[in-house]
Amino acid sequence: MRKSSFLAVLMLAVAQVAGAQVEIVVPDEKIEAQRTYLFQVQGIDNAALARTTLTVKPDGAAAAMGVTGWDGSQYIWFVGSKAGPCCVIVGVGPESPGKPDIAAVVIAVGGEPDPEPEPEPNPDPPPPPPPDEALWGAVIIEETGERTPEFAQTILDESLSSYLTSSGLSLRVADQDVTDERGETPEDLEPYKEAAEGEELPIIFVMGVHGAELFKGPVPSSADKLIALLKQYAKDD
Repeated sequence: MRKSSFLAVLMLAVAQVAGAQVEIVVPDEKIEAQRTYLFQVQGIDNAALARTTLTVKPDGAAAAMGVTGWDGSQYIWFVGSKAGPCCVIVGVGPESPGKPDIAAVVIAVGGEPDPEPEPEPNPDPPPPPPPDEALWGAVIIEETGERTPEFAQTILDESLSSYLTSSGLSLRVADQDVTDERGETPEDLEPYKEAAEGEELPIIFVMGVHGAELFKGPVPSSADKLIALLKQYAKDD
């Protein structure tokens, strides 16, 4: 190890006040980010520890903590957060009014700072808002053989049936493999069956009166929550 005033290779500099005795000694090696190093601090005895401060600039550039060795030697435990210059400052306040002892070392952590990421040339546009369309109701696609008691209770709840009737809304629940008398998927359910492929079932499609998809996602876990979902898209509620 050698004293910070001679670390030209590491781009280190020491700034001390006149007559200062505190010195920071760092390893004679390249300091890499996210690795732990010990910097020895000379010129601080046990009596001065209570008046000693340790600062890292800029904020967040590194984690640093003062530690005492078994023989009473003082060290700085140092981990650079990212590549770039980092200044470690040790200050020892005087016992009587006067200037403090200050030692500072600037460390080039990991070499040159990481370049700023270039913006994407054609970022994806934000999704359009839901269509301003009156609510028709909802279609639920399920796997009948895996229907849970909670799901059955949700769709058969009297409060849901009452809300749908009073609001003039429709709710259609169909199995993902539903077929008509000819063994084919009903034409009006074909789009929902295709949209549900690969999705976790049951899945709900909240639809507008002109066929716009207002919402697609998991079926709410209770009738009250399903009613609340529909009310979000009911213009008159």
